[in-house]
Amino acid sequence: MAQVNKAFYIGNLTRDLEVKEFENSGSKVGNTAVAVNEVFKAKDGTKKESVMFINLEFPDHLVEAASKMVKKGRLIHIEGKTKLRDYEKEGVKHLAHSIRVEDFQMLDPKPAGESAGE
Repeated sequence: MAQVNKAFYIGNLTRDLEVKEFENSGSKVGNTAVAVNEVFKAKDGTKKESVMFINLEFPDHLVEAASKMVKKGRLIHIEGKTKLRDYEKEGVKHLAHSIRVEDFQMLDPKPAGESAGE
Protein backbone atom coordinates (compact mmCIF):
# COMPACT_ATOMS: atom_id res chain seq x y z
CA MET A 1 0.00 0.00 0.00
CA ALA A 2 1.26 3.48 -0.87
CA GLN A 3 2.09 5.89 1.92
CA VAL A 4 1.51 9.64 1.89
CA ASN A 5 3.16 12.48 3.81
CA LYS A 6 1.14 15.57 2.87
CA ALA A 7 -0.12 18.43 5.01
CA PHE A 8 -2.42 21.36 4.20
CA TYR A 9 -3.01 24.25 6.59
CA ILE A 10 -4.69 27.64 6.50
CA GLY A 11 -3.87 30.05 9.30
CA ASN A 12 -2.28 33.31 10.36
CA LEU A 13 1.48 33.74 10.44
CA THR A 14 2.80 34.28 13.95
CA ARG A 15 6.02 36.04 12.93
CA ASP A 16 7.90 37.39 9.92
CA LEU A 17 10.05 34.97 7.95
CA GLU A 18 13.51 34.46 9.48
CA VAL A 19 16.03 33.61 6.74
CA LYS A 20 19.23 31.72 7.45
CA GLU A 21 21.99 31.31 4.86
CA PHE A 22 24.43 28.43 5.03
CA GLU A 23 27.98 29.63 4.34
CA ASN A 24 29.25 26.31 2.97
CA SER A 25 26.59 25.86 0.31
CA GLY A 26 25.12 29.33 -0.08
CA SER A 27 21.63 27.83 0.23
CA LYS A 28 18.96 29.43 2.38
CA VAL A 29 16.10 28.31 4.58
CA GLY A 30 13.25 30.41 5.93
CA ASN A 31 11.51 29.70 9.23
CA THR A 32 8.25 30.98 10.67
CA ALA A 33 5.10 29.55 12.23
CA VAL A 34 1.38 29.57 11.59
CA ALA A 35 -1.51 29.57 14.07
CA VAL A 36 -4.40 27.35 13.05
CA ASN A 37 -7.69 27.80 14.92
CA GLU A 38 -10.23 25.05 15.37
CA VAL A 39 -13.75 25.73 16.64
CA PHE A 40 -15.65 22.79 18.09
CA LYS A 41 -18.65 22.04 20.27
CA ALA A 42 -17.85 20.76 23.77
CA LYS A 43 -19.82 17.99 25.46
CA ASP A 44 -21.85 20.60 27.32
CA GLY A 45 -22.87 22.18 24.00
CA THR A 46 -20.75 25.32 24.28
CA LYS A 47 -18.47 26.47 21.49
CA LYS A 48 -14.77 26.09 22.24
CA GLU A 49 -11.72 27.18 20.33
CA SER A 50 -8.35 25.52 20.16
CA VAL A 51 -5.21 27.01 18.60
CA MET A 52 -2.37 24.93 17.21
CA PHE A 53 0.99 26.54 16.42
CA ILE A 54 2.88 24.87 13.58
CA ASN A 55 6.50 25.56 12.65
CA LEU A 56 7.11 26.11 8.94
CA GLU A 57 10.33 25.64 6.98
CA PHE A 58 10.62 27.25 3.53
CA PRO A 59 13.33 25.60 1.39
CA ASP A 60 15.89 27.51 -0.66
CA HIS A 61 13.83 27.72 -3.86
CA LEU A 62 10.88 29.39 -2.03
CA VAL A 63 12.81 31.74 0.28
CA GLU A 64 13.04 34.70 -2.11
CA ALA A 65 9.31 34.79 -2.87
CA ALA A 66 8.36 34.04 0.74
CA SER A 67 10.59 36.79 2.15
CA LYS A 68 8.52 39.35 0.23
CA MET A 69 5.12 38.11 1.38
CA VAL A 70 5.39 36.08 4.60
CA LYS A 71 4.69 38.66 7.30
CA LYS A 72 3.25 38.35 10.80
CA GLY A 73 -0.54 38.33 10.89
CA ARG A 74 -1.12 37.50 7.22
CA LEU A 75 -3.43 34.64 6.25
CA ILE A 76 -1.63 31.85 4.39
CA HIS A 77 -2.42 28.50 2.80
CA ILE A 78 0.50 26.09 2.87
CA GLU A 79 1.05 22.67 1.41
CA GLY A 80 3.97 20.56 2.48
CA LYS A 81 5.37 17.52 4.24
CA THR A 82 5.65 16.84 7.95
CA LYS A 83 9.22 16.65 9.21
CA LEU A 84 10.38 15.25 12.52
CA ARG A 85 13.84 15.90 13.90
CA ASP A 86 15.37 14.91 17.16
CA TYR A 87 18.03 16.80 19.05
CA GLU A 88 19.65 16.85 22.43
CA LYS A 89 19.81 19.89 24.68
CA GLU A 90 21.48 19.84 28.09
CA GLY A 91 21.45 16.05 28.03
CA VAL A 92 17.72 15.79 27.34
CA LYS A 93 16.43 14.37 24.05
CA HIS A 94 13.73 16.39 22.27
CA LEU A 95 11.55 15.92 19.19
CA ALA A 96 10.50 18.82 16.98
CA HIS A 97 7.81 18.74 14.31
CA SER A 98 7.62 21.16 11.40
CA ILE A 99 6.13 21.40 7.95
CA ARG A 100 8.53 21.68 5.01
CA VAL A 101 6.59 23.97 2.70
CA GLU A 102 6.27 22.82 -0.91
CA ASP A 103 3.82 25.48 -2.04
CA PHE A 104 2.07 28.46 -0.47
CA GLN A 105 -0.48 31.11 -1.28
CA MET A 106 -1.34 34.30 0.57
CA LEU A 107 -5.11 34.46 1.13
CA ASP A 108 -5.54 38.01 2.35
CA PRO A 109 -5.08 41.26 0.44
CA LYS A 110 -1.62 42.76 0.47
CA PRO A 111 -1.27 45.00 3.54
CA ALA A 112 -1.59 48.75 2.94
CA GLY A 113 1.72 50.46 2.37
CA GLU A 114 3.35 47.54 0.54
CA SER A 115 4.19 48.16 -3.09
CA ALA A 116 3.50 45.59 -5.82
CA GLY A 117 7.17 44.58 -5.82
CA GLU A 118 7.19 43.60 -2.14
